[in-house]
Amino acid sequence: LVNVACVGLIDDPDRLVTAEAQAPGNKLVLVGNATGRDGLGGASFASEDLSEDAETEDRPAVQVGDPYTEKLLVEANEQLIDEDLVESARDLGAAGLGGASSELVAKGGLGANIELERVHQREPNMNALEILLAESQERMCYEVAPEHVDRVAAVAERFDLGCSVIGEVTDGNYVCTF
Repeated sequence: LVNVACVGLIDDPDRLVTAEAQAPGNKLVLVGNATGRDGLGGASFASEDLSEDAETEDRPAVQVGDPYTEKLLVEANEQLIDEDLVESARDLGAAGLGGASSELVAKGGLGANIELERVHQREPNMNALEILLAESQERMCYEVAPEHVDRVAAVAERFDLGCSVIGEVTDGNYVCTF
């Protein structure tokens, strides 16, 4: 078991962005690396015993990090916050887009309609479950007011990051279509 904590200080409380969706009608925007098949089953893989063949057998469960893209995503995130363009944000980790987006809206007591075919992908013929659960690194899910979507896309483009409007926050259920 590895416990990790991150503690920091913030001098301007207005810069604090939570992972709690704010309002129906806001868009869900995925920014960062394109989604691939890496990291599929990564959360469950982390709890398994490894065999000698694990390196080849379990390769899809291993996320592939990209430090350069991570730096660009951090810088883009800073600009998005400086310009007050995001309502809430969630880093994609275990269970990928499915985990991040469902937790984001559930914490706000809201739902979402997500169109998985809108997710920018780097591998052909990914199915809905692969898109939803891939743990590809360097991706963020943002809740964005409709009037700020174009500016968020422009910031992503400036930092050479992918950007997809993947859905909308609702006051109903969490629904994904493909």
